[in-house]
Amino acid sequence: MNLVIKVIGVVFVLTAIGYFLKPDIFKSLMEFFKKGKRIYLAALARFILGIVFLLGARECDMPVVIGTLGIVFLVAGLLIILLGQEKINSIIGWYQKQSKFFFRTLALVLFALGIVIIYSA
Repeated sequence: MNLVIKVIGVVFVLTAIGYFLKPDIFKSLMEFFKKGKRIYLAALARFILGIVFLLGARECDMPVVIGTLGIVFLVAGLLIILLGQEKINSIIGWYQKQSKFFFRTLALVLFALGIVIIYSA
């Protein structure tokens, strides 16, 4: 499970690099999730990440960090469901109006999160 969590961290880092180099990809991805019930796929992904992190936390070098991230992912998935599609779509709309600098900053945060995951696993 430790390896799975490290791979997730690497995926976060690589995704962040892609978003940093081409921030419009981030906006396109958001547009994808605004259509139909696709936003619930994002909730499902967060639930899966949360479960993987919580199950694997004991095997990691820093179980508190990985366990905390697992809880954060679970809460994020739950928030998507509780807020509902209309509210999430309005939040996505706000994000889509932001500048490329804003998206590059988010990419740096995602990059840092990926590094923390890799280091903690």
